[in-house]
Amino acid sequence: MKRELGTVGGLTLTAEPSAYISFVFVFILLVIAGLVLLDLPVVVVIIGAALGTVWHWVAEYLHQYGHALAASRIGHPMTGLHFWGVLGRSIYPEDETELSPREHIYRALGGPAISTLLTIVLGILLFIAQAIDGAVYYLVYFMFLDNLLVFTIGPWIPLGFNDVSTIIYWMRGA
Repeated sequence: MKRELGTVGGLTLTAEPSAYISFVFVFILLVIAGLVLLDLPVVVVIIGAALGTVWHWVAEYLHQYGHALAASRIGHPMTGLHFWGVLGRSIYPEDETELSPREHIYRALGGPAISTLLTIVLGILLFIAQAIDGAVYYLVYFMFLDNLLVFTIGPWIPLGFNDVSTIIYWMRGA
């Protein structure tokens, strides 16, 4: 049972219940981690956890938007993004014409390309945030690690449903 969330950047956003549950789970996990690991006031930890949780889904959107940019460049645009669990998947038209393996691979590379760029920007911000210390530093540190591990490195671990799995499938000439 998916629920439509609206349209952002030309993509229709939908989510299934697991995305909402994951949102709450990530928030609680970040609150617990903040309270256990950081010497910050509870209110600051809660605000930071809320921002970190929202960030994760923004990073997912940006990763998918990278796929959307690549897709529109080859004339086969994405229509939406469906959130499930802590991740999302690209939605393409059901009546989409056949794509070549090269086009599938090009679309699959769009997300990791944007995420890599974002990781570099966040790395620079993290370097700058060292001087600030405290809550801002920890938030940027989380954003950097989340983007690096989940959206930049994660797509290259063959899990059967992610970007590198698509690339491997189409490189085999399926």
